[in-house]
Amino acid sequence: MISIGTIYGGPEFSPSSGIKNLLESTVKTLRKIRGPWVGNDDYGPCDSRPESGPFFVKGSAPSLNVVFSVSGSVADFGVAKIEVGRFSRKNQAVSVSVIVSGEEVTSGGSVDFVISALEKSIQIASEVFKKKKNDPFDIEKATSLLNQTRESLIEQGF
Repeated sequence: MISIGTIYGGPEFSPSSGIKNLLESTVKTLRKIRGPWVGNDDYGPCDSRPESGPFFVKGSAPSLNVVFSVSGSVADFGVAKIEVGRFSRKNQAVSVSVIVSGEEVTSGGSVDFVISALEKSIQIASEVFKKKKNDPFDIEKATSLLNQTRESLIEQGF
């Protein structure tokens, strides 16, 4: 399963700024399709279990948290790259960091950029879980979720 987070390096990223609008819409769209995370994590309880619809029980299967870091006037996250972050055997989770390039920020980002970064993150997660001899990451389910997210973002006009 996949979750997405964002870090913005400055106050200039208003809700209407291109890259922030795209990333926040991606987070909301993915969550709507995937459903909420239920259970507990290192910070306490996650979302409550819904009465109907999809949901994911944290720690029940391998999961991926992708964090998009967007450089700004207060924090510069460096050159554009995608790299593995923390792995938690207990939570069956791996995090992947996506440093967004200045060009993407200036252009407002694109659905292709976001989906491509998520596809690369899925491959990284799969490799990490295999290397750590953990349960395999469900690439088919993650890719299906990504395809639905892409279609929805395009329908929303991104």
